[in-house]
Amino acid sequence: MTEREALKLALECAERCESIDGMYSWTDTITAIKEALAQPAQEPVAWVEGDEPILTWVKTDPKAIPLYTTPPQRTWVGLTPEEVEACIHHVDEAGIGLFDFAEAIEAKLKEKNT
Repeated sequence: MTEREALKLALECAERCESIDGMYSWTDTITAIKEALAQPAQEPVAWVEGDEPILTWVKTDPKAIPLYTTPPQRTWVGLTPEEVEACIHHVDEAGIGLFDFAEAIEAKLKEKNT
């Protein structure tokens, strides 16, 4: 059974329990399972096959062990107007300091997205 199949089974069970059991709320559980199922399925990028382990990029053996799934994609987080304004202090009226401004923007974006 795959992880996605297990999640679907758990969702079905939680929805049944919620409809039967009036004492407890299953809303948080159901929401969490639905959010997990909404994430894209990760695909293996390599496999280990055979009795003497061989690394392969194409799965040919049904008993192959998947390796190195693709990391989930994160949503890009930009800067708020207030954060941009905080970086502007690096630039004077003549435009001197634009390099410092660009470095400040880059540093703030790295901080928010790593």
